[in-house]
Amino acid sequence: MSHKRVIALDLGEKRIGVAVADSSRVLAMPWAIVERQSDYEATYLAIRDVLEDIDIDFIVVGLPVSLSGKLNQAAERISDDANKLLGFFDTKWVFWDERNSSKEAFSLLRGAKSMSEDISTRHSRQNSTGKSPTVKSRDGSGSEMSTRKNTFLQGKSSGYPKTRIDDKAAAVILQSYLDAFR
Repeated sequence: MSHKRVIALDLGEKRIGVAVADSSRVLAMPWAIVERQSDYEATYLAIRDVLEDIDIDFIVVGLPVSLSGKLNQAAERISDDANKLLGFFDTKWVFWDERNSSKEAFSLLRGAKSMSEDISTRHSRQNSTGKSPTVKSRDGSGSEMSTRKNTFLQGKSSGYPKTRIDDKAAAVILQSYLDAFR
């Protein structure tokens, strides 16, 4: 039996982040980044393609509300955009406060980069001979483990990763929504 899923969209000006909840609606997962197309129908088709095998229950759309809780210019643009785009979907949808979702996604990625660098540094210190450390498998045989620097995130001089975060921001929005109803 197929479970209907909750998805989230982070409607950016150039890209749309897509996230999907697991079937138990506990965990939000980044799913895809869709480049904006020339019109709403083409954009809808691009989103539909990445969600092809998912039975959608409803869609959560991130709305950037001001700190005072009022709709600012960006929120009004997103609201208009969502009304046009989601008119193509045959499903329910709801706006959800997305304040700071991109900042939180950046923060999570920076944390992952830092953790990766810590692991890489530890491996480098453990093996000052320049050889890769040997890891013993269960049967006792040795296998080489690479100590090359993890390239998961290559940071810009600003300290922010070059990695696109649109899908991660959508996952932050969706996780916030899921957590509010647990």
